[in-house]
Amino acid sequence: MNIKQACAAALAVAALAGAPAPASAQLAEGVAAIVNDSVISTYDVRVRANMLLVSAGIQSTPEMLERARAQALDELIDERLQIQEYRSRADTPVNPDSIDRRIGDIARSNNLTSEQFVESLAAAGVPVSTLRQQIEADIAWQALMNGLYGSRLRISEIEVRETQERLAASATRPQYLISEIFLPASNEGEFQNMMQGGMRLIQEMQNGAPFPLVARQFSASPTAAAGGDVGWIAASELAPELQPIAERLQPGQVSLPVRTPNGVYIIALRERREGLSEGAPRR
Repeated sequence: MNIKQACAAALAVAALAGAPAPASAQLAEGVAAIVNDSVISTYDVRVRANMLLVSAGIQSTPEMLERARAQALDELIDERLQIQEYRSRADTPVNPDSIDRRIGDIARSNNLTSEQFVESLAAAGVPVSTLRQQIEADIAWQALMNGLYGSRLRISEIEVRETQERLAASATRPQYLISEIFLPASNEGEFQNMMQGGMRLIQEMQNGAPFPLVARQFSASPTAAAGGDVGWIAASELAPELQPIAERLQPGQVSLPVRTPNGVYIIALRERREGLSEGAPRR
């Protein structure tokens, strides 16, 4: 996910405050990127990639590690930009209590205490400082976006009417409750890489990695923050390449990678419902 899409990097895992990574470990690594004088080391990329794989329950094969490192670098760059932008506009830093509350929520969702959650991640080589930085960036960007645009949102009567008409038309067509993973591509080489990467993600899901966690870590769609949840969508609203795929899938099934003009999709059908016939009463 990219900062240009005006959304925060997906939050995968979190932990309580703790000591930063040892300076000797960071000094032993090289420079992966520089973001406005802020250095991202190869150590930062390596531990974030490890976090992505651990939190998604994906086995750390050389192929998956390479893909995770590319995703990790993108996320770290976005987060540095988000934090820098927030600090240039906000009067106060992100409250550590807000981070702790987010930690508690995530730990409870995994049926763990915060301490157990921290210990399990630390055992997998995920530094606490890296996790807190990710949460800080997520909270900071959400606060910044709410402050910049929250009071400016206005919905006109025309927009309401158009939405009602679109929903009424969609009600007559089959509808699908789906989740998605989107891997962007713009040239033939990227398409081949994304198709291969998509197949590896499917293999990991067949091995037990939950679709929502994989989507959060590897999807480039804004829905990644919600585990790839698209919600209910009419067949006509899907990309043309995805319409026949959704029609053939049964609830609980996941598609193979599907090539579209902008990249590769993997979709999971959670439920389907037939559209109402014309003139049927609506509730």
